[in-house]
Amino acid sequence: MITGLLATFVAVAAPAQAGTRYSGGILSAYQHRDGTTTVRGWVRDRTDSSATVTMCLWSASKCRKWVRADDIGPNGGQHAFTATLWRYQTGSRVTLRRIPQDWIIGQRAVNTPGKRIVKVARQHLSSPYVYGGSTPGGFDCSGYAMYSYRHAYVANLPHQSNQQRYASHMHKISRSSARPGDLVFYLSGGTAYHVAIFAGNGAQYSATNPSQGVEYEHIWASNVEFRTDWH
Repeated sequence: MITGLLATFVAVAAPAQAGTRYSGGILSAYQHRDGTTTVRGWVRDRTDSSATVTMCLWSASKCRKWVRADDIGPNGGQHAFTATLWRYQTGSRVTLRRIPQDWIIGQRAVNTPGKRIVKVARQHLSSPYVYGGSTPGGFDCSGYAMYSYRHAYVANLPHQSNQQRYASHMHKISRSSARPGDLVFYLSGGTAYHVAIFAGNGAQYSATNPSQGVEYEHIWASNVEFRTDWH
């Protein structure tokens, strides 16, 4: 995995404003279900390949953590680092900066649980609807949500919509604060009879019925509740 990432960093190396002394990049910014984000990257001091380099990780418009790149990599002078940002520190993008010059060394969008859930969900659009199904061979509504969350490495949900509504860490949020990857519960008599994956902009990924299969569609009822277990 790391070898593959190292092979790609040339395309995201230091922007021009980093000057000629430093190069580097952020290889990954992986947000976990608990909100923490693991950031991995590297820095090179072109004037002294043996030197360790201290940088600042910026997120949500603030310097969140100082990192010391002191793990010498296989290519000489590439000093790697791994750092953890807590839930309140993580925005949508992480930037590696050299201070006080404020040179931008590298930046990367945060790989959130929601992005991973949506990625899995999108891979199985047009799968058939099968009552009780929870595999690409056929999904029902809660089986589709369960599969997407599990294969995005976010959570192990039960296979029933109302049970998913009250699963561990799942909590109610407003429609305005919902993010793609959250769950949309359709309610009747205070109980969820259907669940879909929020896609943003009033849309959802849903295994609705046998005639439709798994589709990208608009949220089609007003009595719905949004819940999440990762923000």
